Amino acid sequence: MKRKRWTNDEIATLIISRAKGLIWADVAKEINAKHGTKRHGSNCSTKYKELMNVDIAKEFTKEQTDFIQAMFLNNFKTSQIITGFKEQYQRIIRDDDVDFVVKQIQQEERVEEQIKTKKNKIKKEMKKMKRQVRKWTKKEDEQLKKCANAREALSLGLNRTKRAVEQRFYSLKKKAKNQPVVEKKQKKGAKRGRMTKAELEMIRNCETVEEALALNLRKPETIIRQFATLKSVQPTKTKKTSKKKKVHGNKGKKYTPRWTKEQDYDLVLNFYELSIDEARNRFNRSYGAIATRLEMLVDSTKPEHISMLMEASKEIKSRKQSQNPAPRKSRRTLRKERKMAKKQAKLEAQLKKLRGI
Repeated sequence: MKRKRWTNDEIATLIISRAKGLIWADVAKEINAKHGTKRHGSNCSTKYKELMNVDIAKEFTKEQTDFIQAMFLNNFKTSQIITGFKEQYQRIIRDDDVDFVVKQIQQEERVEEQIKTKKNKIKKEMKKMKRQVRKWTKKEDEQLKKCANAREALSLGLNRTKRAVEQRFYSLKKKAKNQPVVEKKQKKGAKRGRMTKAELEMIRNCETVEEALALNLRKPETIIRQFATLKSVQPTKTKKTSKKKKVHGNKGKKYTPRWTKEQDYDLVLNFYELSIDEARNRFNRSYGAIATRLEMLVDSTKPEHISMLMEASKEIKSRKQSQNPAPRKSRRTLRKERKMAKKQAKLEAQLKKLRGI
């Protein structure tokens, strides 16, 4: 049985379907429905790899995808994303590639929202399904305590199930057995414990012991003892505490100047070419502070820091190229590149024809 050759229209449908992010089985279904063929997913995969040598859905690593997503979320334009990607990874990407990665973010966010709404719905349904348990009142407990046995408790007609009444009756009976009988102690007239400053002041103001005892603040022996001590010892004046010297807000810490834009750019550009001592002398800071600042600039998502890193990468690249000129390509590689460029141009022309451009 002869294999059916791929037509130009089928190839164009194959490339467009795969660019949408469809799996190979869905790509085969779309081709079969549109052109009336009987293609399988494995056939589509083989033909696509033969044409492109690269799979659009797998050509970006996780690091590269995160880079595009971060720039998109920070409101960078598509042209800026393409330029930044080229400087960072030395690769040229198209507008379609950026759109493909951005669609992945939107799809993930949509799925997360759907999961959240489903979880909330399940929680609400679970709350509705929960049985509302009616609590036992004090009045019902008192009635059950008065009963001699469980049969008498059931005859009260408390509008509860037989099992619930029996369980409550026996639990109350068990609690009553285990609870120790506590005799109420008679409250003493006088307080106990250390005397407060106000009470001592009241005793000091009394002229006789009888007046102090009439206050009934503590036991008579305690009041007599306190009265004798207070009258024999005069109140001493408290020493004035010396005023503390005012200390400046920074508590003796050394002041370090802020980083300027010029210093940040110089740091990103020349850090890896400087020794430890050279870096300390150049930036007039500790090596730890310099390294921390560099890490913050590299990990930052602020637009001004990202643009500064791009400019620095351009300058570093041009510096390296001037030091190490690129080696000349062989004839074989040049021939391969020309062949691939022709293929790509042919495919792009087919796509434009299908889209009516």
